[in-house]
This record gives sequence, C-alpha cells and structure tokens, in this order.
Amino acid sequence: MNDNEPIRVCILTETYYPVIGGGETQARTLAAGLEDYGCTVQVITRRSELEFPRLESVDNVPVRRLGPAGPGHLKKWAMLPGLLIELLRKSPTYDVLLVCGFRVMGISALTAAKLLRKPVVLKADNEGEMSGRYFDAGARKLGISDATKLLKLFVRLRNSLLLRADAFISLSSDIRAEFETAGVSATRLVTIPNSVDENRFRVDGDQTRQQARQALNLPLDGVVVVFTGRLLKSKGVLDLVESWAVLAPEFPAATLVIVGSGQNLMHNCEAEVHQRIQSLGIENQVVTTGFVRNVEDYLKAADVFAFPTTHEAFGISLIEAMSAGLAVVAARVGGIKDIIQPEANGLLIEPHDGQALTRELRRLLVDSNLRSRLGRQAVATVTERYSTETILRKYAELFGQLVARKK
Repeated sequence: MNDNEPIRVCILTETYYPVIGGGETQARTLAAGLEDYGCTVQVITRRSELEFPRLESVDNVPVRRLGPAGPGHLKKWAMLPGLLIELLRKSPTYDVLLVCGFRVMGISALTAAKLLRKPVVLKADNEGEMSGRYFDAGARKLGISDATKLLKLFVRLRNSLLLRADAFISLSSDIRAEFETAGVSATRLVTIPNSVDENRFRVDGDQTRQQARQALNLPLDGVVVVFTGRLLKSKGVLDLVESWAVLAPEFPAATLVIVGSGQNLMHNCEAEVHQRIQSLGIENQVVTTGFVRNVEDYLKAADVFAFPTTHEAFGISLIEAMSAGLAVVAARVGGIKDIIQPEANGLLIEPHDGQALTRELRRLLVDSNLRSRLGRQAVATVTERYSTETILRKYAELFGQLVARKK
C-alpha cells in the first residue's frame, strides 16, 4: 500500500441497517461517508433477522452478515468463531478494523488484529462496555448475579485482550473516564462524539412544520411534544406518559407523539406504554407510531423534544431533535451532560424526577419565546460540534495515523 492509495476500513457492528438505532445509524454514516475522506469501507455484522440477505450493498458499501441468524440476545456470542474466521480470511481486503460496540465482537477483532498485525479501534456505543456493567442486566435475566466471581473473571480476561487495541473512541466524558479506570493510556484515548446529518433534519420555518404536520395527520394547531427512540424502560418513556397525564388537561390543544418501538428488545415496555395511556385516559392527546423510518418528519412537525432517559451513552435522538431546532428537555445522564448547557441550548432534569419533567415541559408549553431561543441555540450547537463532516474527518485522520504507524 502506497501513500496515495485509500485506507481500507472494515467496520464491525453487532447489528446494521435496516435495523434502526443510534449505533446502527452512526455505523452507517461512517460507512457511507468515509469514502469522501480517503477511505474505502466494508461492513461485517450479524444476520439479526432471517429475512436479511447474507451479502448486499448498502449505500454502495458491501455488507456481509454472518450467522447464527435470527433474533436472540445470546446469538452474538455464538457468532465469535465465525467472525474470527471471516476476519482472517478477508485480511488482504482491509488495513484497519473499527469495532462499533466492542463488548462482544472485540474479542474476535483483537484476536485477528494481533495475529495479522493490523491496527484495531474500539468504539464504545454504550456505557459499561469496558467495565462490564453493560452485561449486568443480561446476567440477571439469566439468573446470574452481576457480582459473581465468574462474571468478574470473564471481564478481567476479556479486558486483558481488549487493552491491546491501538485506539479507543469515547463518545462522552463518562465513557472516557471508564476507559481510564480500566487502564487505557491517555495516548490511545480519542474523544469523538456521534454526528447528525443536518441536511436530513433541518427545518426552514413554520411553513415546513405545518406541512409536516399535515402530511403526518397531526393537529395543525397547538404545541406538539415528541419523543423518539426505542421503547425501553431505561428511556423514561413511562415517566413521560405520567407527566403528560398531568399536563394534558391544562393544555387541551397540545399533543404528545411517541415515535419508536421496543419489539424484540430486552426491557421492551411498548405494551406497557399503550396500557398506561389507556388507563390514564389521555389517548386523545397522544399519538404512538410504532417503528418508523422517517423519524425526521416527526421532528420537523414538532415544537418540543422530551427525552427523560435514565441511561444514555450519548444521545443521538437528542442531537437529531436539536438539529431540527426543537426546544429540548432531557435527563442529566451520560453523554447528555456534555451536550446540553442548561437554559442555554436546552433544559436538564434529574433522571426519574417526574415533577421536574412536568415542570419543565409546562414551561415550554407556555412560553413560545423560550422554545424559540432554545431551538435556535440547539441548531448552533449541532452545527459547531456534531456535524457529519467534522466527525468523518476526525475518523479519517485517526485511521491515517494508525496505518502510517503500523507501516
């Protein structure tokens, strides 16, 4: 490979488009955009649904899906031997490995990379990937205590391998601190946040919002509050429904729109959300969409974004809403603390604080000037810190440095 040839990047991710989620969206953004920055890309993932093809092209990027196929939380572990074989077999086709969500796939990636003497980059898509806390919920579901010596031993052994990676990407200050605690040296730590496609979410004015509402059959009058994300208990959507039950009688023209699904996911609360809406008698002021691919249309139709999540590594849904110029109220957790400056570009509450959520939503429902001010500054924040172009350039520079160092 000479200096004029593109850097060949192989992205590993547990799930990939058409699965929709924060990590999947970012992996797709990197895969599709890095070509403009001197890279060629291929993707290796698991065939998480039986109807997904084993091999296809997405955004002109080759995507290879490995077995075992179909939904199932434990199947990602069964994928590891096949993934290692695939990485060794395809070694002539890539120069650097990027593992998006390395909690499981990092084991095969590091094994292959060290055998082949190729650089590998580990990107944490969630908090707890390095410390092992990410496995706690799944372990409890299997009847295994998160404090067992066996689980701690596994994490320690796994980390002894993962710590040999060439670079670690943190999305937030909390994840960076987690890496440091695990023993990652500062020279291998890189903070690169997730990005948002501003062109996709940009709103040009009130006319756009009215057109979006009309297209989605949403009320043309009144304030529209939206939540987007997976319907999991950790996202705080049940807290949001409870707050809306208090606010709905005060603001009869307002509408809450809940965009997303929890289908096939651990801690799915979608059915409970629907039951709670019915039992509280607020179904006339709440719209639930289920799974959709046009999230941007719902953001363009809204005025306020509510995100009372109790656990969030970064908050892609948040910066998408900010890019659409929405006034946001979010919980002070994870990467959200790095994004929101209280009263400047959004409002922050403590997690599980239903009274604070109700209070801050009421402020936004009442005060159109506050909504406008926060929305304008939210757009400016995204443009300055989270644009796709800025983030892609940082990745390309990192890959270039690592490949040059190996040469």
